[in-house]
Amino acid sequence: MMREPSPHHKEQIEPEQLLFNGRLLPKLPSHYREPSLTNPLIVPHGAMPANPFIDELVKAQQRDINSEYKKLYETPPSDIPQEFVDDVVMEDFVINEQLRQMQNFQVIAEYRDSGAVIDPEYQQMFELYERGQASIDQFCQLLTHPDLDIRDVDKANLEAGEGGKVTHPYGYRMEYLSPLRREMDEAIQSNGGVVYPTVGAYRSITILPKIKTFDDGSKFGGQRVIGFIVKYKRDYGHIPVVGREDEVLRIVERQIAAYRVDEASGFDQSILTSMRDRRDQSEGRINWDHHSLDQKAQAAHEHALGATGCRDYVERAVHNDLLDEFKFVVPISTTIYGFKQELEPKRTVDLIAQKAVESSLNKTLNALPRTY
Repeated sequence: MMREPSPHHKEQIEPEQLLFNGRLLPKLPSHYREPSLTNPLIVPHGAMPANPFIDELVKAQQRDINSEYKKLYETPPSDIPQEFVDDVVMEDFVINEQLRQMQNFQVIAEYRDSGAVIDPEYQQMFELYERGQASIDQFCQLLTHPDLDIRDVDKANLEAGEGGKVTHPYGYRMEYLSPLRREMDEAIQSNGGVVYPTVGAYRSITILPKIKTFDDGSKFGGQRVIGFIVKYKRDYGHIPVVGREDEVLRIVERQIAAYRVDEASGFDQSILTSMRDRRDQSEGRINWDHHSLDQKAQAAHEHALGATGCRDYVERAVHNDLLDEFKFVVPISTTIYGFKQELEPKRTVDLIAQKAVESSLNKTLNALPRTY
């Protein structure tokens, strides 16, 4: 069944005067063309195909999308340093697009290799999901089916169960973020789920320093921080899995931002000084952009990042989420994905929702000024 064209297909939105969280969004480059305008099967906030290698039509679809998005990444607002664009923003775009394709394909391949058979009535929906052409409601219906085993891939960082994504480098295309969230809210609720308050705590905040090395005559060489990639996730909501009281589809929103560190951006320069000093004083010379799978090494790296004040500084910026006040925060993308998760014994779906609401209310009450 062919998807009905989205109302966004009628014209390319020009957000010259559009505000988002207090920030004036940049005008789209004249050479950019919104991919969904020429393809009635996709929407501006659609997910990457779960199987990006399924056939030549899907491959061509993704080549067109990536080609247009690349134009946005390569055309930053004039006040953003070119080194930051090349070595932080562009590098992350290239790496993540390839990685997401392989991760999505891996999870689908494992499902197919398992020999599981989904109900025939869901087969067409599954094919749309594989092709990146399923609606968000279809995504929710499909992933709450008991036979489609997209397990807790979140622990392996394989965010393969994508429901939707908005690529918005530098703030381009951010006007599509509200429609993504609105459609996800409606789909969760219509499938018997619960949408959590947006003021809840983040599931995780990952800080990835990007550096340049240089020869300073020392044994380990010099390092200069040129920016950060910051990834932060929050629990968005959940939907009960059909016919199973102890299992839910956990919905998570992941946002990615690049952080500038040049003085003009307003980033606290004492953080960079502290990172440089700590590396110079360490016996093994910390490699700030090293991210090891070894838990002990990773824990040491995280401790060092925290000791410089960098983690606390970045986390405050993430929690405040005020784009108009933080010029150094450069928005990149927002993805909403899902994975199945078994509930802990004696914990019901209603208790999880209640805990999320109570946490939200407590945070709100604690933030109110005291009257005595």
